[in-house]
Amino acid sequence: MRTRRHRAATGFTLVETLGVCVLIGLLAALAGMAVFGLFSAGQDKQAIAAAQAINQAQQIYLLRVSGAATAWSNAGSDDAKFSLLQPYLPGTPTSLETFEPGGYTFHLGGTLTAQVTITAGSRTVN
Repeated sequence: MRTRRHRAATGFTLVETLGVCVLIGLLAALAGMAVFGLFSAGQDKQAIAAAQAINQAQQIYLLRVSGAATAWSNAGSDDAKFSLLQPYLPGTPTSLETFEPGGYTFHLGGTLTAQVTITAGSRTVN
């Protein structure tokens, strides 16, 4: 008479497989949040660089144009002020809206010495 030999079970149980899936999901979520944080910081830096270019153009405009302060205060909107700076921002679009990075809004000050304010949604970017 033959006796059957049972082989030892190989492989993973359902609980072990689910545990590994949960760990992989948690690690992927953490990595995704870190990557998104880096992406957001990069967009902020891009907006800050664009605002610095406008601030430099304001200073050049103030130095080169006689009556610049009067023309600046007479320009009512931010787009009108941006058009005054256009010759000092080579290679830029013709409107402030197209110059601003997506999701950001620039506010040019009431005077030429005021720094550009950047807002993204409800927060101010520094």
